[in-house]
Amino acid sequence: MHNSFNIFPIYLSFTRNMNTLKLSNFFIFFLIVLQSGTEIEGYNILCIFPSISYSHQKPMLAVSEALARKGHNVTAITLNPNKKLNLKNYRQVDANSLYEVWARLQSSVGFSLQQRMTAFEVVKGFVDSSEIMNRAMLYHPAIDGFARELESSNTTYDVVIYEALIYTSLLGMVLQNGKPLPPTIGLLTLSVFSDADWFMGNPFAESYIPTLNVPFNDQMTFYQRLYSLMVILYTWLQVTYKCRPIQEALMKERFGQNLPSIEEIERNRSMLFYLNDFTTGYLRPVQQNTIFVGPINVENQPVEPLPQDLQEWMDGAEEGVIYFSLGSNMKGTSFPAEKRAAFIDAFSRLDKFRVLWKWEDDRLPDQPSNTLIRKWLPQNSILAHPKTKLFISQMGHQSSQEAINFAIPMLGIPIYGDQLQNALKFEKDGISIHMDIEDVDFNANVYNNIQRLLTNITYKQSMLRLQRLSRDKPMSAADTAVWWVEYVARHKGAPHLRPTVLDLPWYQVYLIDIILFVLAVLAVIILSLFMLLKMLCRCRTKADKKVKVN
Repeated sequence: MHNSFNIFPIYLSFTRNMNTLKLSNFFIFFLIVLQSGTEIEGYNILCIFPSISYSHQKPMLAVSEALARKGHNVTAITLNPNKKLNLKNYRQVDANSLYEVWARLQSSVGFSLQQRMTAFEVVKGFVDSSEIMNRAMLYHPAIDGFARELESSNTTYDVVIYEALIYTSLLGMVLQNGKPLPPTIGLLTLSVFSDADWFMGNPFAESYIPTLNVPFNDQMTFYQRLYSLMVILYTWLQVTYKCRPIQEALMKERFGQNLPSIEEIERNRSMLFYLNDFTTGYLRPVQQNTIFVGPINVENQPVEPLPQDLQEWMDGAEEGVIYFSLGSNMKGTSFPAEKRAAFIDAFSRLDKFRVLWKWEDDRLPDQPSNTLIRKWLPQNSILAHPKTKLFISQMGHQSSQEAINFAIPMLGIPIYGDQLQNALKFEKDGISIHMDIEDVDFNANVYNNIQRLLTNITYKQSMLRLQRLSRDKPMSAADTAVWWVEYVARHKGAPHLRPTVLDLPWYQVYLIDIILFVLAVLAVIILSLFMLLKMLCRCRTKADKKVKVN
């Protein structure tokens, strides 16, 4: 249930003292009152963000924080609570210790973000780890305690927002004691995820848009389209017949057997938010229940000041600063030694530049004198610094959004998942160069590519163009997200945006029955003409025989 308050008493209090204020101030206040309306609604919103990745957490939390600042009562289950945000209407359930699950995943199922994997291996890794991840999340002390609190209370939610990957089992907490499923909104920090698209009724566009994790751009060859389709079918089989049954069994084990299926919960999702736009993904057709919010984690976000030592160090760079980070998941220390040596050699030769390197150790072997290492660096603030000239990145989605926001050209070293696909797109856009870590010429090309990005002005110009396009929109990403969440709450899940295609069997969706019918009709016509021709030939043969006899 939502609560509301009336602004009219504030207006009365104001008018009692208006003789002490300037008349112009009064009219400004009056216009604000008229614009705001007489009533402001505060919805009860639950955000379930259990993803074991800071790069996923950051943009999703930006959504929940924007809702809280708007006055809604928000509860966020997260691994990265914002301790600086002090709002009485914003509760954070801290599940930070789930990061320890990654170590168990690597040892038990061999799932690691520190190595190159094929698209099939990525899908298999996620599916194989789904039982460990879901069980760890469902029985985590903070999450389990919150779920028990919901079970014993009459708390209901106007909207539930969750990451639409493989964590749907956590929605069982709002279905306990026979409670109906509230309107749900799925969030994705990825460019495209076909499994989530299916349950929104979005058109199949993978004939010209590469699916997630395949290393192609939007100009695919026949083989690449075939490979992409095989990945889609493999994903569907793995998720449908393995991942969802695992989630469903765990959900019913924890919250009771009288719950809907995981597929039913996902099929009744009210809306899907992609936390990106066309600058980091390809244009694709979608239904009106799918919203491209934009880079909410960087757009109009305040830039935190740098620590004084970093500020002074960057200010003192003669030609500029090169920033080297492989993101929050990939560790710099996992970089192969021979590849690392190529960067050390290149940085040593760029003595007029200074280098900031995210390195998860106290010592970097053969560290150049112009290089500063830190186990963690304030990336947003570094990219915002006017001396930053180049970002050497793994090409993750959020890092790329931040680079575009500050118009910093990139050298891409893609390692995992969708990173190579992102790198190919950005190279096509003219804002980066990417290097394959397994390339035999990797060492020889590092210095040349860095020099090319630093000296060729077209990369910076392309970045500035993409930055302008990203910022040129009628609403900010935060306002877009808040407006659509409120829309779903106002319209009780917005069922009028649910496309009919979700109720049709697959053969009707793709017109297979029509195509088969047309083919059958054509076959009958062709067969009839053949039979007619054959009959005419027989008649002609008989006639010729009679003529010969006579």
